[in-house]
Amino acid sequence: AAVLIVPRLSAPSVAVASGDLALAGQPMKGDPEAPVEIVVFEDFLCSHCATFANGVAPRLEREFVDTGKAKYYMKNFVVIGPASQRVAQVGECVFEQGADAFWAFETVAFRSQPTLNEASAIELAEGYVDGLDREALDACIAEGRGLREAQADTDRAVANGLTGTPSVLVNGELVMAADYDALANVIEAAYVEATN
Repeated sequence: AAVLIVPRLSAPSVAVASGDLALAGQPMKGDPEAPVEIVVFEDFLCSHCATFANGVAPRLEREFVDTGKAKYYMKNFVVIGPASQRVAQVGECVFEQGADAFWAFETVAFRSQPTLNEASAIELAEGYVDGLDREALDACIAEGRGLREAQADTDRAVANGLTGTPSVLVNGELVMAADYDALANVIEAAYVEATN
C-alpha cells in the first residue's frame, strides 16, 4: 500500500466531510476544557508521521497544550499495511493501561521507527512504559481488541475524507500543511475565535 501525503495547498484549512471524529475514549493530552481541539491521525510506520511526532508535536504541546489553549488527540490511520496495523494494535493495547502509558509508548515508538514492528513495539512498551502489565498487554493483543480500535480509527479517517498521514485537524478543520508555523497560526486563530 502506498502512503498518501496530504498536499500543501495555499488554503490553510478545509472543513472535514462529516465532522464526527469520535474522540471519546481516545488518547488525549491537556485540559479537557481547553477551547481548541487538535486531532492528529497517524500511522506508526509513516516516516512523515515520525518527523511530525518528533519535531512538530512537542512544540505544539509546549506552546498550546501546556498553556491550556488546546487539547491534543492521537488517532490511528493505518495506511502502510499489515505491519502498521499490528503496531497500532500494540499502541491501542498499551492505551488500555492508561493515557500516560500510551503517550510514553507513542514517543518511543516514533523515535524507534526504523526498526519498528510488532515484536519490537511490545519490547519498547515493556522497556519504556512504567508499570506496564505485560500479561494484560499480551491478552489484549491475543483477543484482537487493539486491532478493532485501530480499524475503527482508520474507518473514521476515511469517513472524514482524509487521504494521508499525518492528517492534522484543528477544531474539525484539516490543516493542509502539517508544519509548525502553519499549525501555530491556525491554532492561535482558533483560540482567539473561541475566547472572544
